[in-house]
Amino acid sequence: MKKEKLLNTIKSFCVPAKFSGEREKKFEITMNNSYLNARGRIPKRQTLISSFTRKLTPGDVSGLFSTQYVFDQVAYSEKSDKHGEVSPINWTFMKEKDILFHIFSLNKKDLPPDSNRETWKENFTINQNLGTTYKTFSSFPRLPSVYLMIMQIMDIFGFETYLSYIHSIPELAAPGRPHLVTLMRSMMQGTKAPIDFGLYSKNSFFEDSDYYMTNMGISIQNEKPCILFEFRCDGAKVMMQDKNREDIKRSGSSYYSGYVFINVETGDIEKATMLESYVALQFAGKDSEERKVPIHIRRSISMTAL
Repeated sequence: MKKEKLLNTIKSFCVPAKFSGEREKKFEITMNNSYLNARGRIPKRQTLISSFTRKLTPGDVSGLFSTQYVFDQVAYSEKSDKHGEVSPINWTFMKEKDILFHIFSLNKKDLPPDSNRETWKENFTINQNLGTTYKTFSSFPRLPSVYLMIMQIMDIFGFETYLSYIHSIPELAAPGRPHLVTLMRSMMQGTKAPIDFGLYSKNSFFEDSDYYMTNMGISIQNEKPCILFEFRCDGAKVMMQDKNREDIKRSGSSYYSGYVFINVETGDIEKATMLESYVALQFAGKDSEERKVPIHIRRSISMTAL
């Protein structure tokens, strides 16, 4: 009886407060990319550290929040066997860029019937925000290293999406049970995301496979009580094709997992982490089999509330 009472007490603490969100909240996010060779060595590392302010505005649908991200500082550094160490470079081009996204907190009663979902999505500010952000990506300097900025922004969007799932999927209130995320993904943005920005063609995309989230119970982060959620996805498809030469492309898979710490009192993110392995083949010519180059990138991402 004591055990059952203890479990029920713990479970009662595993449901975060309803998300309302601070109007402005500061975060820092660090991305480390390690390029592994066939022997498992790391001949190249890239690091991107950004501090930003998330500004929140209630959307045009109950439970929807429009988000704007203002980057206060972005620093890029690199270390490789070929070029040595590159000291941190401040990327000032991120000043005053329009980076927009969304957070949602929707109960089942807020969801429209299947027949009305497409119209409902079209009326959301979601599509407008993503359209603006994608146009902003196209204005970035066209350098291979700058694509890391796009990757980091998409990581932020990923963490914000996990936050939305936590507040919109009732099954995630039950600790210890992996939940296959289906309904909200298919409604809000699907499993396939375009990545045809900068140097890459319209054929470039990222497509998730089965995606699971689990409420792991109580934790502490930044000296604050939190609920810990795990997420994982194995075998997502990734295609990246050169905008000017269709025979230059990279086809592969992404395996990623991580954790999101949700503040019990605010219902917002205290910290989020992700570890991704990206394995692919780089094709550099239509008929040159010997030009297939194996690629393995290990990505480590950490975002913390300040």
